[in-house]
Amino acid sequence: GGEERLAEIRDRYGDRVAAVVRECSDSLGADGAPKADWETRKRAHLAHLPTASDDAMTVSIADKVHNGRAIVTDVLVGGPDAMRRFNAPPDRILWYYEQNLLLAEERIVPAVILMPLREVVAQMRVLLG
Repeated sequence: GGEERLAEIRDRYGDRVAAVVRECSDSLGADGAPKADWETRKRAHLAHLPTASDDAMTVSIADKVHNGRAIVTDVLVGGPDAMRRFNAPPDRILWYYEQNLLLAEERIVPAVILMPLREVVAQMRVLLG
C-alpha cells in the first residue's frame, strides 16, 4: 500500500508502529507500482538490518520465523513444487534466511526470538539445501 497505507498505520497505531513498518518494508511503492527485483530488495533489507532499531529487528526476525515455518510446511505438504510460487529459486531463499540469521546473531538479539529462527533455518537447509 505504500506511503498511503503507512499513513493509515500511523493514524491507527501511532508513530512507533509506523516507524517499525517503514523499517521492515522492502518496498513502499503504491499498490500495483512496480517493485525492484527480489534480489535487489532483499540485499537492501539485509544492508539495513545492522542499523535497524531494536523494535524493527525484533519484528523482522519474527516475520522471518513465521514465513520460514510457512515455507517448511508448504514444502513438507506440497513437495519441492511448492517453491515455484516464489520470485527466487530455493537456494537464494535459503541464502536470504541464512543471512538474516547471521545478522540477528551479530546483533545479539534475545534468545526467545533467535532460537526459533535458528530452528527454521536448520529445517530449511534440510529441505532446500
